[in-house]
Amino acid sequence: MWRAAVKQAVRSVLTVPSVAQAASTSRNKRNAAPVRVQAKLQQQQEKLLRDQRLSARPAWVQLLAAIDGPPAGASSLRVASSSGDSPKKPAIVDELQWKSSQVPIAASGGFQLPIKLDAPKGELHYTFSTRDYDVNFGVQMICADGSLVELLDTRRYESQKQQVQGQLSLVGPGMVLLLWDNSFSWVNAKQLAYHVELKQDTLPVSDVEKTQLALKARLEREHKLLRWEGEYDGLETQLQREAQTIDLLRHQIEELQMQLSQHEEAKETINKKKDQVGEHIEEICWELQGTSNLLDASGGFREI
Repeated sequence: MWRAAVKQAVRSVLTVPSVAQAASTSRNKRNAAPVRVQAKLQQQQEKLLRDQRLSARPAWVQLLAAIDGPPAGASSLRVASSSGDSPKKPAIVDELQWKSSQVPIAASGGFQLPIKLDAPKGELHYTFSTRDYDVNFGVQMICADGSLVELLDTRRYESQKQQVQGQLSLVGPGMVLLLWDNSFSWVNAKQLAYHVELKQDTLPVSDVEKTQLALKARLEREHKLLRWEGEYDGLETQLQREAQTIDLLRHQIEELQMQLSQHEEAKETINKKKDQVGEHIEEICWELQGTSNLLDASGGFREI
């Protein structure tokens, strides 16, 4: 009876975890909790910094300005000063640039730069220069009705000596043509460098158009977000796969290094045995040679 009681007590002691194990488990849980909280806070901070960086981009700021319109304070000041007149919506200035540092113009040839003007009005700023030789330059415009207008008569400029600059006021819509002509030179080609800037006012955007722009921008960014998130997940999977491959290769390298050391030791052992066997062979060869000499000597004695 007492033996059964002892067995039961021993079994209960073995099944109940020890105090040290319980304390270790509790300590691990306490240590794991701050790590998870810290990782979560770090993720939130990285997301906040990323959102701030994205919202500060010039393209995003211009889009929000086009959608939201002028600030409320500015509009209220205009209303108070205009005594009841409806405030005018500020025009959105669209700036486009074209530039190149080295454009070859063949002898008896030319170069043409077409620029589309969508707004009713615009300003064209241009600068250009050539290397070693002069060139003819002029500006034309093809209007919406198909007529051709000379905005700047073609004439020769000594652009190899100093940079040529100019500005033209445009009435659109239409297509502006900047023409560099080298037809007068049958021998010398020209190297052209130019910088052209077009400023045009776009039409005011209504509330409905603002809503459409906002919805379109949101949909585009949602699609981009899905695409980038998918690519991010794929890259994370690849990263995990590469990490696993690296761990496997490191394990294989460790095993190969162990095998290499074992084979090197085996090689040294075999080499030592080889030297020992070689010494034995050399000794036996000397003994055989001595025996042969002895036999030769004894045979000679019998002949005498």
